[in-house]
Amino acid sequence: MNLKPILATCCLLPACLQPLLAEQIQLEDVSALRTEDLNRDGQGDIVANNYLFIGNAQMSVDYHPVFVFQMLGKTNGDGIADASFSITQQGNVGPATFKQVDLIALRTSPSIEVIASDFHSEGTIIMPYFAGANGTPVGLRVTDSRANQTLASYLNQHWHEGSYLFFTLRSTAKKPPFFDPAELNGYTYGNSSIQWGPKSCDATLSVTTSSDIAPTSSEIDDPVLLKISNLKIHTQ
Repeated sequence: MNLKPILATCCLLPACLQPLLAEQIQLEDVSALRTEDLNRDGQGDIVANNYLFIGNAQMSVDYHPVFVFQMLGKTNGDGIADASFSITQQGNVGPATFKQVDLIALRTSPSIEVIASDFHSEGTIIMPYFAGANGTPVGLRVTDSRANQTLASYLNQHWHEGSYLFFTLRSTAKKPPFFDPAELNGYTYGNSSIQWGPKSCDATLSVTTSSDIAPTSSEIDDPVLLKISNLKIHTQ
């Protein structure tokens, strides 16, 4: 028997098994609310059950949206290979002149409650210039490949099954005051001011997990898996 092809087959099978055993977890937001800084001191004051807006409303109030996801489908964070975040930028309000809108992972919590300090919590920047005036101002926004790896790394460190993940969109280019109060200046996300409802946000978190299962000797001998690998065993 020629053992070299068999050994090559056995070495290649784990790589072949990996994508077969990977799992895609699609999480939709379980809450989406707006945090408000009423006196423009950089500190959040209240949480509003209203349309999702980032910017200034031509008065002494600044806004940041907050999105909440429940971590379900993975007992722990180990083995999260990739992840992405997406949401629709519905439009500009006023001139919407500020370009830097960053995606930030704020925190995790066993409680679903959005709190006023989510407005100013430092968090972890997942992607600078995630949204805003760069490119087409209206349409779906999705994290890029670099941000996906940053997000996957964050999830690996912070995943607690059943607990909640909090994200926000924030302009970090300037310290408070964040936006020009002389103009109605901002963007809406995930819904519209006219049709807003508690479930109208379309924020999505997609998580790809790698397998925790190592192939057994019987799996390596399985003719079905050998066939999938597109390799043949030659004997003399």
